[in-house]
Amino acid sequence: MDMDPLDRLLTARRLIARAGERDAMRWWDSEALSQGGDFVLGRLFPRSHRKAAWRLAIEAARMRHAIACPIGSIHLFDLGPSLERSLEGSIRHDSWAVPPPPHDSDEFEAQVEGLGMSAQVSAQLALPTDGGPLQLGTCSKEEAASPEFLLGLIPRLVRAYTLGTVGKPVLPHLVRT
Repeated sequence: MDMDPLDRLLTARRLIARAGERDAMRWWDSEALSQGGDFVLGRLFPRSHRKAAWRLAIEAARMRHAIACPIGSIHLFDLGPSLERSLEGSIRHDSWAVPPPPHDSDEFEAQVEGLGMSAQVSAQLALPTDGGPLQLGTCSKEEAASPEFLLGLIPRLVRAYTLGTVGKPVLPHLVRT
């Protein structure tokens, strides 16, 4: 059974956000989904701590991309206002479980493989040696406004994260032209 495109996006976003936490691949400055984060947020938000943790982790990932990628870039954590609103409206309350963190690149790659999203990332791309932004291409304003186009990018964006290593994220994005 094929997953709804927004569910696939949400699942991919959560996998990458979890992988980037400090207790996993250390790509962004967040511990919201760690045991310590669960403890603290559970005290602050007893009924909604998992939801708060996911929101914090995803925002940490969004901020890391916003700082590193060119202004206006399209990336997994900012796909434009229209799609972001649709995604916010599609979140189910039963989907707040936290998966185990990957501790190395092999574990992370296995988790990505488990999503069943196949895509190729060009071997001709110049990978950042110490981690950082990786431009996968460009897109027009019309493409950037198309939910179908944006949802079609998800497998490629997700696959590109597997090029990162512990402490050295690869932040895939497209530049709007």
